[in-house]
Amino acid sequence: MQKLTIRSALALSIVVGGLAAASPASATGTNKYRNLKNNTMCLGVSGGSGNLGTQIIIWECDGSANQNWTEQFFPLALGFNYYFTGQTRSGTSPPAADMVLAVAGGTITNNKDVIDYTVFNPAHGDQGWKKTFATNDSSMKPCYSFTNFASPSGHPYVLGTLNGGTTHGTHVVIHEQYLDAFGLPDFGGHAEQYWCMY
Repeated sequence: MQKLTIRSALALSIVVGGLAAASPASATGTNKYRNLKNNTMCLGVSGGSGNLGTQIIIWECDGSANQNWTEQFFPLALGFNYYFTGQTRSGTSPPAADMVLAVAGGTITNNKDVIDYTVFNPAHGDQGWKKTFATNDSSMKPCYSFTNFASPSGHPYVLGTLNGGTTHGTHVVIHEQYLDAFGLPDFGGHAEQYWCMY
């Protein structure tokens, strides 16, 4: 099975439009991301495939390699906090050979499928994700939202499950982030939009 990679971004180095990017630093560790709404389900690639356009799904956390995610610092000139990217087709190196986590068609709308796609391109905002701490789960593991960089201003679209689904094979999609009555992220009512790091 293939291994997924998350690259994180902290500040100033890639310029959209063609200037050279800084090399990403070494990986900081491999984790699994369990869905807060049903923490028996992990973020993974359907069938463990490294093929272009493969659907991202949730599946029972079974120790498969396609549920592993590695986080790497990746500075940007765009002021974003993190980049959350893709899947190595066949264990290739350097990371530029990786597939990336992206929104199908690059269109930011509710319930749009999330897929793995071709090599990371900082000009494609739909391939970038801002990681934000939200809460801890019942095991005191940290849980995060992942906001797509291509979200319209003031309207964050985050990684979640289709229609709040919690069963294996449910598609992972983007959806505008749900807020509670106080205008805060609703990780109680819409826990499907949060992912806990194990």
